[in-house]
Amino acid sequence: MADNCKRPDLSTFLIHLTKGDSEREAFDNLKSIIKSKTLFKSQYKISGQHAVCFTETPVGCLKTAGGLMNYTNYNKYSRFGIMVFKKDVYHLKGRPVLYLEDKYLNKLPPEIKWRHQIFEPSFTSVKYDWTWEREWRMKGDFNFEGKYFEAIVPSIEWAEKLKNELDEEEIQIYNECENSQIENLNFDDLCNPECELDISNNCPPPEEFDKQIICIDGTCD
Repeated sequence: MADNCKRPDLSTFLIHLTKGDSEREAFDNLKSIIKSKTLFKSQYKISGQHAVCFTETPVGCLKTAGGLMNYTNYNKYSRFGIMVFKKDVYHLKGRPVLYLEDKYLNKLPPEIKWRHQIFEPSFTSVKYDWTWEREWRMKGDFNFEGKYFEAIVPSIEWAEKLKNELDEEEIQIYNECENSQIENLNFDDLCNPECELDISNNCPPPEEFDKQIICIDGTCD
């Protein structure tokens, strides 16, 4: 679902990009997020709060730049992630960060300190300037079960790999579910039609991954 807007720097979506020491690790992190339908809060605290982080950079800008880059082409994120509606995060009290000098942190009300991000640039050499991330934060985990989302990957090759592996793992989980239940039944249970009916009900059939996939390099378009 693309934004239909004359301002290419604006978006109705937020994007969470994964991290990893390799493309495979970042890809596996994306798969884990999709399977759990949850973005889990950071392990470290931001002003005493665990949070999930997003960027409101439009996906079209990520495509143009080849990822989320700063002024010097520095990038600490992978090109794997998910895109969700900004309104869904907002309704769960997600908000843009407050880019302010560190001296203002203690002047903020305690309930919004978790939104503070240090901003102390020197315009001859950048010191602390993370405004290029266009960051949003949300306290706690973000569960997007039943909410609209799209997957983001570097290329069509990764898109095909994502769909194939998710579909295969769904089938594997289904098979393990059926087999594990049969092992726990005695002979009388196996001959009981009602019990056999319960087995199939307890293992819903695998579902194909049918979400839209966005490729940073444009090969999915």
